[in-house]
Amino acid sequence: MNKEEEDAFLKILLEFSDTVDPMTLLLDLPCLSRSARKNVVNSQTGAWCGSSEKAALRLHGALAKRPEGFREIVWH
Repeated sequence: MNKEEEDAFLKILLEFSDTVDPMTLLLDLPCLSRSARKNVVNSQTGAWCGSSEKAALRLHGALAKRPEGFREIVWH
């Protein structure tokens, strides 16, 4: 992810965490590792404080770490 993409992705963090359904998106994001997917799922389904917003924040963070993460989410 280049600097412009990183800045744009960071600007939408709050909206992203409020609107996306991380569980649906996981199926269509091949750039994510197996462990990143597991962390997102556990953030949503965890018995202690699991939530969709928390999972979306994890997903945002995982995508931000991938070179092609921004392009995959934008073109999704």
